[in-house]
Amino acid sequence: MTEHENVPLTNEGVEYEEKDLKLAWLAGAAVLILVVTVGAMGLLAVILGGLETRREALGPTPLPLLDVRPTPPAPRLQPNPIDGTTGEQQLIDLHAQENKTLTSYGWVNQEAGIVRVPIDEAIILLTPEDGEPPK
Repeated sequence: MTEHENVPLTNEGVEYEEKDLKLAWLAGAAVLILVVTVGAMGLLAVILGGLETRREALGPTPLPLLDVRPTPPAPRLQPNPIDGTTGEQQLIDLHAQENKTLTSYGWVNQEAGIVRVPIDEAIILLTPEDGEPPK
């Protein structure tokens, strides 16, 4: 073992501040922040309380019957003002019209010679003899 093993390391001539933080200043700043925060919250509560009192003094809500009217049952669809049908009836009519289009013959464009065939018939016509789907 060498003789320099347990010698403390020092830098002669270099000075530094041994205590960087003053705890009294830190505690004072924390107390100041706390006091300002609590004071701001108290001031806000007073202001909002005054506004609420002022709103109540002005009168009732603009639509007092809004809370009295019952909500109609779901799906709450309004009837069509022109023919009086509801959305449910219109959906039923749409499905019936689509089914009629898919299961009947008709012209798509008579001048061009384009016709509509039922979907089941079209599947049979387009399936080749070997049963493989068309490519």
